[in-house]
This record gives sequence, C-alpha cells and structure tokens, in this order.
Amino acid sequence: MLRRFATILSLCVCAALGAVHAQQLEWSVDFSSMFQNREGGDEQTPDQTILFTRLAPEVGLSLMDNTHEIKGGVAWFQPMIDNGAGYKVLPTIYYNFHHGKWDVTTGMFPRSLLPLKPSTLLWSDSLSFTTPNARGVLIRHQMPNCAMALMVDWRQMQSTTQREAFNVYFQALKHFYAPVTLLGEVQINHLAKRKDAPEGEGVNDDITLFPRIAVRAIRRPKAKLAFEVGPVVQLQRNRSEGKWHTPCRFFASVNARLWNWLDIDEEVSIGKDA
Repeated sequence: MLRRFATILSLCVCAALGAVHAQQLEWSVDFSSMFQNREGGDEQTPDQTILFTRLAPEVGLSLMDNTHEIKGGVAWFQPMIDNGAGYKVLPTIYYNFHHGKWDVTTGMFPRSLLPLKPSTLLWSDSLSFTTPNARGVLIRHQMPNCAMALMVDWRQMQSTTQREAFNVYFQALKHFYAPVTLLGEVQINHLAKRKDAPEGEGVNDDITLFPRIAVRAIRRPKAKLAFEVGPVVQLQRNRSEGKWHTPCRFFASVNARLWNWLDIDEEVSIGKDA
C-alpha cells in the first residue's frame, strides 16, 4: 500500500511539473570495445588475451531548461572469447541538478561525467570498462579554463560476508598557455572490517596524491600528441599493524590520438613499492 502511494505521488509530482514547465526527452547510446593481448612477465598479471564490448543506452527527462534531469539505463558488459559467459548488466539511474557552473549528481551515474578521465594509477583500464558507474554523489564546477569535481563512490556495504568500501575522489585542472595544463587528483580509499570480523582483519586506508603537468605537443583535427609528468605520493596503512607505508614514484606518459577514434597510450613509473 505504501509503495503504491509513493508511486502515485511521484507521478502526480511529475505531472504537475510538466503542466508548468516544458519537458524534454533525452537519450544516448555509448558503445565501446577493448582488445588487449598481455604477454611477457606474469609476476603481476597472467598472460592472457582480453576481448569484450560494452553497450550503455540511457534515456531521461529534462525539466525546467535542464535544471533538473532524471536518467536511467543499463551498462551491458559482454566478453567475446568465453562462449558468451561472464557477461553482466549493471543499472544506471541518477538525478542531476544544474545551476550556472555547478552540477550535483546523485545515484548510480557514469564515471564519464567527470571533467577529467581518472588516471589508470587510481582506476585501472580494466575497472573502468567493467565498472563504468559510480554509486554515490558527484559535485562538479566547470569554467572555460578550469574545472574541478568531488565524488564519493560507495562501492560496498558492510555485512557478515563483505567489507564496507568507499572512496573519496577529487580532481582539478587548469589550462594556462595553449599547450600547458596543470592537473591534480586526490583519492582516499577506505576498506572497513566485516561484521563480526575474524581476528587479524584490519581497516585499510589508502591515500594517493597525483599532481602533474600536461603538454599538448600536437593538436590538429585528426592528430593529437600529449605528454604528462608528475610525482605520485601514496600513503597506505592497515590499522591492525599501525604502520604507514609510502610507495611513492615518478610518473610519465604519452598519448597519441589519430582520426578521433584511435588512442595509443604508454605509461612509465619509477619508484619504490613500499
């Protein structure tokens, strides 16, 4: 009865808004695929070939000249080399409030809403493809020459079988002269204990600071070349041990984009692991 009342109330509110303000139906479809052949030393990851596609349709309603947006859809992840097994379909549903240069988004929303694609040091390419949505809140502020965003991603709730997990992520960028951009990312990962956790299971904290400079060496309609360099400062702790580890390093990358659809990335990091 209560659920039926809530549904009727929601429909009445939408109808009232529609009677006063114009509504606009919006939709989008995102399709991507990935092929990766991993060969060489398998100390960290096994030698393997990865091939999959991802289809993410969305449909939504925009109210009051895009001030309010409600969108929903799915992200369908499909491996291509495992006889169709291993697929998963993830829900996408979120609300966005827009005012001036500010946007506030809440729900299960695509990470692509971030002004800057997160570095693979913080969120690997495999996770970006298989977990495209964040679950929480995103606050964005965007101007022509700068942007910043703060996101809370609640990945997992605490129970007797799983640990509470969430991360707080902040990014900012500032364009200076034509080829130079200052970038910065800060991420705090928190992994709590399970309910009635066994002895020895501790709370984990992981903090990463990643400031860097990007230089766009070539920027043409069908060819782009950019370089990034900067330090990576990390602080890691298992509270049951009570000791902080500092696996810091220096990072450099080069990115080439051809014909607006082919990306080539190469990344190198040098430093200590603990």
